[in-house]
Amino acid sequence: MEEYGEVVADTLSAKDIPYFLDSKKTISDNPFVEYIKASILVIEENFTYDAVMRYLKKRICRCGY
Repeated sequence: MEEYGEVVADTLSAKDIPYFLDSKKTISDNPFVEYIKASILVIEENFTYDAVMRYLKKRICRCGY
């Protein structure tokens, strides 16, 4: 699917044909999983500067920075 999915999508879109292309995604690509990992890392590393900054850089964190 990775090899020809884009070609199929372009062709079907050009002809106004509805379609659905399923693709596999790893769980590590999920932003919420990254947020959880960053949160755990803050605690594991005892609030080091790098761990806290990694946590704050995640878009899910609603800190007023």
